[in-house]
Amino acid sequence: MDLTDIFSKFVITTNSIIMGKGDKKSRRGKINNGSYGKRRPKKASKSYVTSEEKSKK
Repeated sequence: MDLTDIFSKFVITTNSIIMGKGDKKSRRGKINNGSYGKRRPKKASKSYVTSEEKSKK
């Protein structure tokens, strides 16, 4: 085993534990990536009432 084997194993094991901007499954990672999912759901869109429906009420 040389130094590169040890370093690659270290990076692989520590990379799966770290959560932050680079992690696609965390909220911070989704904000950084600009994506949505279960951890960061989209806001519900507001339903708009047309002026005709308002005048009927």
